[in-house]
Amino acid sequence: MTILLYAPEYRPNLSNMIRSAEFYGHSEIYIYDKNGLLDPPSNKVSRGDMQHLARVWTAGAIEFIEIKKIDQINDFLLTYSGRKIATFVDPEAQHLKDFKFQQNDLLIMGPEKAGLPIEIAEQCDVRLYIAGSGQTDCLNVSVSLAVFLYAAKTHNVAWRRDASRRHYIDASRRHYINASCHHYHKCIASPLYKCIMSPLHKCMSLLHHIDCIVFCTVKFASAVFPPTSYSKT
Repeated sequence: MTILLYAPEYRPNLSNMIRSAEFYGHSEIYIYDKNGLLDPPSNKVSRGDMQHLARVWTAGAIEFIEIKKIDQINDFLLTYSGRKIATFVDPEAQHLKDFKFQQNDLLIMGPEKAGLPIEIAEQCDVRLYIAGSGQTDCLNVSVSLAVFLYAAKTHNVAWRRDASRRHYIDASRRHYINASCHHYHKCIASPLYKCIMSPLHKCMSLLHHIDCIVFCTVKFASAVFPPTSYSKT
């Protein structure tokens, strides 16, 4: 699944959405930056401060996800091959609990105040809604994205296939590590041990034999030539 953030308005929300996307395994995120949140300041110090805040606000996730800025949103939507899903605060839209994501879906999150404009929604295939049970009509946009991503990961078959693939890769890595350890023991450690310990074992065995010979010689000499007893007169 691909994520598109349409005209986010607040950097803390933008940072949280980047963090959530990276947390759920996305390596890239598209942003239509109508409000210029990604534009770097002209001052060098301010640019450094902005980069520092980006790392802090995303808890380091910004280092592991690619930010792809979109300039022509209509062209991007027109050429996107998968389903385009507009997120809406509308009880008439399709509820999340009844929706199944597909691997090539484009999930579009709108701006905080007004949501997605109608001209963007008209280009989408699905309108999706998170139903609540309280008096508040909607969640914060960054929280909503996290809910959508969690639903996609837990309900979607393609995600489960990816998880199985990651499990297979992890198992393959463990097998490789075990095989490498066995190879190291067989080809390096064991010969090295024999090279060092074999002469030592031979030396110890020789000393043991010498000790036995000395012991037997002393016993034999004691039996043949018993010690003379001296008595005081």
